Amino acid sequence: RRLVKGEMMEFRPEFAVVMGTFDNVVSFIDPMYKRVETTVGIALPVIYNKYMGLFVAMMFIPAMACVIPFGIIAFTIGLPLFLPIAIVTGILVLFNTLILGLILLLSPPGRKNLLQPFVDSILEEDVGKRLVYNVGTRPKPWELLPLFIPKHPLFQLWLCLFMDFVIGNATYLLPFIGEGFDLIWGPVQAVLMGAMFDKVEPNAKWFGLLEEVLPMTDVIPSASLTWLKCHPEYYSKYLTAAKELKEKKKKA
Repeated sequence: RRLVKGEMMEFRPEFAVVMGTFDNVVSFIDPMYKRVETTVGIALPVIYNKYMGLFVAMMFIPAMACVIPFGIIAFTIGLPLFLPIAIVTGILVLFNTLILGLILLLSPPGRKNLLQPFVDSILEEDVGKRLVYNVGTRPKPWELLPLFIPKHPLFQLWLCLFMDFVIGNATYLLPFIGEGFDLIWGPVQAVLMGAMFDKVEPNAKWFGLLEEVLPMTDVIPSASLTWLKCHPEYYSKYLTAAKELKEKKKKA
């Protein structure tokens, strides 16, 4: 049970289990975090310290500027040999990154700055309350999707860029097989685009679906183009300024 706006609400059985597990994990992580903070003298999630991030960037960016070009050449020449190694390495890096990210998320600063605001935003919605608490009917799966789609336009832009230029173009790494993957990814992208843009561009999701399903059309950034059409407020002033500058040059 939890007190929500003066009303005592009971968790649904599955979320009661989740909350019990969460409390056990937190009771393990918090003492470990405090010990590290006391011993090292800094908090574990240095990601929250922007100056630490700047220091790390200053160390690695010059090195990467030299290493990356040679790495690209070596990887291109030895692609048959390096591709399996790169795939295994990428999986291991991703796995370790996910574990570290989960630890940071469950740490006290992570819960305060990231997890709690996200949970609060879900529970503010009626659908979120019906999902977590034993009130009303359980929400349908398609009713839940908008809860997990970023609402801020700039976060939506990052998601669109990821869909277009990472997932969408990744199929070119596996000719013919990749086009088969598009038949699965196409409907997923359409649903995501619908959740983001249906209120402004209800037909955009069909454009995204066709772009993914049709062969050799992955180069079209359908999600990013839709974002540009839905949010001109983020770039219209720059277009206006460029137009005014061009007119001034003509008059001069």
